[in-house]
Amino acid sequence: MEPSEIKKLKTQVIKALEEKRIKDAFHLLSLNIKELQNSDLIDSHYNLEMSYKSILHYASESNNDPNRHQIFNHLLANIYQLSDKSIELLLIKYSGEYTYETIRSLTTQKNRLDKTIISSFINQCEDIKLKSLVANQESISKTFIDIEIKIFNLIWLNEEDNIEIYKLIQTIFSNKEIPWHSKSLFVSAIMLNLLRCWNLRYLLLLFELADNTDEPNIQMKAATALIISLFKYDKRLSLYPEIEQRLKLLKDKKDHLNILQTIIIQLIRTKETEKISKKLTNEIIPEVTKLHPNIHEKLDLDNLTSGFQEDKNPEWKDFFSETPELMNKLEEISKLQMEGADVFLSTFQMLKHFPFFNQFTNWFMPFYINHPSIKEAINESGKLFVNNDLIDNISDSGFLCNSDKYSLMLSIPHMPSFQRNMMGQMFKAEIEQMGEIQKDQFSIDPSKKKLVISNQYIQDLYRFFKVHPSSRQFEDIFNWKLDFYNNWFFKQLYSNSEPIRQIGEFLFNKNYMNEALDVFKQLSTTHPDNIEVTQKMAYCYQQMGYFKEALNLYKKADILKPDNRWTLKKIAFCYKKLNKQNKALEFYLHVAKLDPDNLQIQASIGSCYLDIENYEEALKYYFKVEYADPSNTKVWRPIGWCSFVLGKLDQAEKYYQKLLISDQNNHDLIYIGHVQLCKGLRKEALHYYLKSLGNRELSIEEFCSIFHQDSKYLIKYNLNTDDIPILLDQLRYLLDQ
Repeated sequence: MEPSEIKKLKTQVIKALEEKRIKDAFHLLSLNIKELQNSDLIDSHYNLEMSYKSILHYASESNNDPNRHQIFNHLLANIYQLSDKSIELLLIKYSGEYTYETIRSLTTQKNRLDKTIISSFINQCEDIKLKSLVANQESISKTFIDIEIKIFNLIWLNEEDNIEIYKLIQTIFSNKEIPWHSKSLFVSAIMLNLLRCWNLRYLLLLFELADNTDEPNIQMKAATALIISLFKYDKRLSLYPEIEQRLKLLKDKKDHLNILQTIIIQLIRTKETEKISKKLTNEIIPEVTKLHPNIHEKLDLDNLTSGFQEDKNPEWKDFFSETPELMNKLEEISKLQMEGADVFLSTFQMLKHFPFFNQFTNWFMPFYINHPSIKEAINESGKLFVNNDLIDNISDSGFLCNSDKYSLMLSIPHMPSFQRNMMGQMFKAEIEQMGEIQKDQFSIDPSKKKLVISNQYIQDLYRFFKVHPSSRQFEDIFNWKLDFYNNWFFKQLYSNSEPIRQIGEFLFNKNYMNEALDVFKQLSTTHPDNIEVTQKMAYCYQQMGYFKEALNLYKKADILKPDNRWTLKKIAFCYKKLNKQNKALEFYLHVAKLDPDNLQIQASIGSCYLDIENYEEALKYYFKVEYADPSNTKVWRPIGWCSFVLGKLDQAEKYYQKLLISDQNNHDLIYIGHVQLCKGLRKEALHYYLKSLGNRELSIEEFCSIFHQDSKYLIKYNLNTDDIPILLDQLRYLLDQ
């Protein structure tokens, strides 16, 4: 079987189980097991299916069994496990991916995690500690690194839900001799194992480690791994009483809940990286010019009222400024450039070519200055790192993730000496200054340091899943929807609406309107009369282009809080977008009574009158805007157009001439050409027409389309219909010269 076929079958089985289509799941599992020809799996499949049939039969005989739900959940959990086991065996058999090639290389009994390996590792740790006491400097041996890698692989690639292995791993984390950076690395091995397949004992271990406040690096990475694992297996968590019990215990620990919620937002924040990438991509793709620009584009009316239709309600409170300390910490971390929106990714992803990154485990390695690769880089960097304070500041810095710190340090020996010295002088001053800022922040609130650790770890994971050469062979967690607020485990931890509101506000402030709308919809079921929630739902719909849905919610908001100017403007805007100009005008006029000095409203009223072709009224409002704000050059464009349509040619020419001096565009050149043509000045008209085509931004075909659209006004004021094709041909000949 092809690995892609196996993974597709896995998806189908999991979906059937999640939807409680147990019979379908048994059928799909039989295909897996038939391929494997494994007698143990065949027996398990048969026994489980017989048990399920018994449950169905018993259910038809009796409706009052209080244990039926518990029995069914236990059976369902066993079916999940059978599915996991069969899929893993198929992939081990057929897949050429790095993971399964490594598993096949560890199939011998000698390559199992046992007391001998751990004892050997502890001995190495004790030797390092002893040497550091003698030489006042920690020295990591090759043997230590080799055993560390072996333990990582054995934890990561372990296929058994084995109590003995579980206790051995617990021993690693409880042993004081094993350094924090090794334990931190092993947390990643546990997470990678869980991303590959379900392991209840590993998940319970993450709960334990996330409760370990003595070692912040272990605690925060375990908490991050826990959140990721809970998200992945959310549909099956309720089948396990042990998980439910753990969640109940967590629910009573406010500090832990705050940490987990912050990690959730940090994970969601990684969407910013995708947004940056999309923005860069969009900038290099030329914008497609529309063949038939409408009157709003010609007159630049959208810019005239820019800001009006897109603004958020100024009455909305700054949600995060009034939220508990959890959200304040997020804002302060943002000031430290700890955004999950990873601006450093593009800088450092090209610096992952060093041999250091050829070793799989090093993508998850915490940065510590005594790592052999860093020691070697320091020795080769000359005088740059004579100052130990500089090295310590780099190590402690929250501005770069672990992976990027390794990239930076490993790249320095490869720089020309003059560039290295110059960078060293600049970098020393900057890193020390940032270090002082960071120390001040941590001294005010030491818990911020924990949030830096989790954010750096998320950035490390982002690099692995996006940059590692074999990353496509792993399920990319950053491609998940990350809608934690829809998860069963999230609802077990957070029973009130405040945490989900904070996530919604974060998504809203980052302009992820689709996701924010999903959150606000949930909130609206419990808070149907909350004016802000209603307005923000409407705004989300508006930004997504669903103006009818937005309008209905804005109307509801108007009922909840009548005569709110912001809401009324939005109602008018939606009517305008729905091409109901008279209704839009009605609401703009109403808002104008409440806010008579608002020039954007006056301009919008003028635009409504223009849309319904009441040009005399439109001019009145545009002149109001010009009188109140003489510096507003954009209003000259619709004044010029309305004047032209009304036959006020001298007035139209005056405003178009002003535009040619200050803010001309191709359409202005066309319209001043129209004015000249209506005045009988054909040569001057051709001059302006030719000029509008001179920069090649407008094609002759687009020009002709505009000309034909405007021909009714030209004919009204002077031009003969028969002259139109002649004039356009004359223009074409002039273009060829």
